[in-house]
Amino acid sequence: MQPQRNTYPKRVVLEAVQLLRNHPTVDDVYTEVKRTHPSISKNTVYRNLHLLSEKGDIRQVSLPGEPERYDRLAARHYHLQCENCGGISDIEIDYLTSADEAVRRKYGIEVSGHDIVFMHELQPGPASRSYGIHVARLAGVPQAVLSHARHTLAGLEQGAHQSRAQIDLFAAPPPAAANTQPSAAEAALAAIDPDTLTPREALDALYRIKKLISD
Repeated sequence: MQPQRNTYPKRVVLEAVQLLRNHPTVDDVYTEVKRTHPSISKNTVYRNLHLLSEKGDIRQVSLPGEPERYDRLAARHYHLQCENCGGISDIEIDYLTSADEAVRRKYGIEVSGHDIVFMHELQPGPASRSYGIHVARLAGVPQAVLSHARHTLAGLEQGAHQSRAQIDLFAAPPPAAANTQPSAAEAALAAIDPDTLTPREALDALYRIKKLISD
């Protein structure tokens, strides 16, 4: 029974980190956990966050002068931090394994990894590019939504000098415009006067329309 008791809070803490999606602190995770599991203590949350990061289920993000944060994306990647609000975002840059190797060769030490946090300030207007599509892909957003977001972003970048309005990349795609032009089969059907056709002509017309539809 002991393994089950130990697994229960770990599962609850992991679910809270995955639900928050904002690189939460211990306090953030504890606040989320106690909403539905008030019996779990803050010390239990802290201990299980440490165990989960050691196991590789989540990633611990360390920032100078700030409390530890926890990332639901365990694979190594870099981050952006906003100097205005302190918020952290994942960034679409490949992990530089060559940097680890360069340090190993130069100093003769084994490097287990490195972290980079890029600092930025919010400026009025839209961003020069979006990092959200990459993060959405990692989070398992459907491919159809990602494709629509890329298409919207491409149009936004092309018109960047014409408009400064923000656009929601993950809004539902607009409905396809109705095709007001009749198809070839519809045009052929509209041209038929059934009252003037012989049975043979009606049969021939039916075969022509059928062929237009199949083409």
